[in-house]
Amino acid sequence: MKKYLLTLLTALCLAALTACGQSAPEPEVPEATPVPTPVPTPMVMDVSLGAEWYTIDPTYINHADTASLAGHLFEGLTHYVPVENPQDSAVVGTALTLGLAESYSVSEDGLRYTFMLREDALWSDGQPVRAQDFVYSWRRLIAPKTELELPHAVSVQQLYAVLKNAGPVSRGELPVEALGITAEGDKVLHIDLEQPCPYFLKLCANISLVPLRQDVIEAHGGDWTNERNIVTCGPYTISSWIHDDRLTMVPNEYYYDAENLGPQELRWNFSDSGAAAVQELRSGVQDFITGIPGALLPELEAEGLASSRSHAGTYYLYINANAVGDWRVRAAMMLSIDREAITEAIGDGTSPAVGLIPAGVATTDGTEYVPAPTADQQPMYAWLQSQYPNDDLNTYEGRCSVARKLYNAALAAKSWYTSYQVYYRFNDSTVNRIVADTCAKNWQEVLGLRANFVEIDAAEYAESLRSGHFGVGYLQWLPDYNDPQSFLELMRRGGEYNYSGWADIRYNDLLDRIAVTGSAAERDALQLQSDAMLFTEGGFAVCPVYYLGESYGAGSTVHNVGHNAFGHYYFQYAHLDPDPVVTPSPVPSPEA
Repeated sequence: MKKYLLTLLTALCLAALTACGQSAPEPEVPEATPVPTPVPTPMVMDVSLGAEWYTIDPTYINHADTASLAGHLFEGLTHYVPVENPQDSAVVGTALTLGLAESYSVSEDGLRYTFMLREDALWSDGQPVRAQDFVYSWRRLIAPKTELELPHAVSVQQLYAVLKNAGPVSRGELPVEALGITAEGDKVLHIDLEQPCPYFLKLCANISLVPLRQDVIEAHGGDWTNERNIVTCGPYTISSWIHDDRLTMVPNEYYYDAENLGPQELRWNFSDSGAAAVQELRSGVQDFITGIPGALLPELEAEGLASSRSHAGTYYLYINANAVGDWRVRAAMMLSIDREAITEAIGDGTSPAVGLIPAGVATTDGTEYVPAPTADQQPMYAWLQSQYPNDDLNTYEGRCSVARKLYNAALAAKSWYTSYQVYYRFNDSTVNRIVADTCAKNWQEVLGLRANFVEIDAAEYAESLRSGHFGVGYLQWLPDYNDPQSFLELMRRGGEYNYSGWADIRYNDLLDRIAVTGSAAERDALQLQSDAMLFTEGGFAVCPVYYLGESYGAGSTVHNVGHNAFGHYYFQYAHLDPDPVVTPSPVPSPEA
């Protein structure tokens, strides 16, 4: 346009010169005003995945939402990254890839893994991540728990049968130095196994197996995770933390892929109210939420603000065998729960449970486990169906019929009395309230059994489970790795998370056989046998309620949030329109 104007002005001047016979003054051309380059606004992302857990110390994390949060602060030998990146997708799948490890090798017998750490793997204070940091962390996890210590992450149980000497070290029979993990210099890490483990690389991505700084933990004790003290090795670090309100993260400037991170400020907003989170999503306060109440999900889906993804997990109850001593009463309580009513009320892609192992978890050969379609083959009902062949346990009415027979038998044996009540402890949330209200109603109507509710906060609730001061408690479990063993180990005699008061050495023997079985078909059969053993005479201390699905709410500008089958979310490569798409830098992928 400027060139056109100059040409036009020149032509006019020549015409004037010809007409008037005198020269015209040269026109003044104003200098162009520089247009300032827009400064990109740092991307701020607000997420709400539920209430604050009582710790973010990786050694003690047993909570999927907290694992998601801590996974942005710490990284292990392997980790999960988004594998899809469509512009129109808020949540995408993830794939396992190398994290702080640059490469690895496996011995011919499958018993030694050697990892070479990245040269550019640094802590948030600029110090290099060393192989010794992994050794310290793993020893801390496996070491015998002191009386006053929080329960260790359940990954410790998975390592008992995998990591060399993990069992004897955890029982105090061997020193922690005998554990099968050693450092060769600062960058070479050797890990020795008891037997070949096909899922070991997946296990290495667990949040409890990240490296930790011994000097930081010893200097600050239990306060080492405070924002003033924490040193991280993942993509972010903590800039501020108002407990039970908000934790704010900013990029770790020393992270090896810092330049490709999406959010420059990642704010974790804590709330135990799904309805409040939905309102904040609609108003734009939140960019991403989970825990959407079932009644609100259809509305949000119609508005294009919500969707669902499946993941392998189970919500279950502990019926304390020390408080409810007759297995027939426990079985009656399990049978009389209307699981269809619960899943209908919760929505969220949930489905009624028929065993502890959930639908969707991978079998030994890598295919997805699909629960049997009929009660006579389902772990929770198969044995009872064989004992009561005239009652159809495929129906709720049939299950209630057997429940009454079992309950009345316990009353007749005077091992239980109509005046007895059970104390049902839980920390309040929409889901926990739905389950508790439904169970109490069912038990009262079907059995005449009264449940007294005790609502407590998360920290107090965890302590009540550890101390056994409950009649009924709950737990929601997502696996540390994609294998049924992650669920079956929960009920191991003497196990860290067997709060049920139930123990059977035969069950432990089955789990030990599974650990050393090489045949895929035999291993799968033993795992189903173990699941079914929980629901035979003398058992019923664990009561699966439903298999997990999960809905999420995302603003229309949200893209590229990673999600895996364990219910973990990854926001480090997410973006908000109109920001450009960011993807992780290429790294070698481990062979499965």
